Amino acid sequence: SVFFEIVFLPLSCCFHSYKTNIMKQILLFIALFMSAVSNAQTQSPLVGTWKLISSKVTTNDSTRTFAETDLNSIKIISPTHFAVFGQNSDGSFRQASGGAAIITADSYTESIDYGNYPNMKGRKSVFKYEVKGDQLHIRGGVDNTTFDEVWTRMK
Repeated sequence: SVFFEIVFLPLSCCFHSYKTNIMKQILLFIALFMSAVSNAQTQSPLVGTWKLISSKVTTNDSTRTFAETDLNSIKIISPTHFAVFGQNSDGSFRQASGGAAIITADSYTESIDYGNYPNMKGRKSVFKYEVKGDQLHIRGGVDNTTFDEVWTRMK
């Protein structure tokens, strides 16, 4: 995308190590999303920054369950875009993805435009959601993978 070419490609020549480059790009991306979220009118209770509390991932007939202590993940949702960043419990990098988002009264669609899983780019994850107070519960997924996740609003 144009955003990637404008922001990320020029950065690739400026940093000495690959790991440092990725971390600086992630931090820049977080800053851009935080700015977009703080400047946006809150049109949906989904808009904001969320921390993962629990996750159940089912692929075909295999189910994995994760608690907050297993993963440290945040999801940033603006009226038009999303970003997810995660690390393992030992602090090592796990995943990052983002792209366009479509929010309706009861569904939320993520168009995965970039991330560290190349096979996910171009796919859409569709979720049903429910917000109660500062908790977000989403259920849905992409292809043969479903997610059942609980997030809490970061303040």
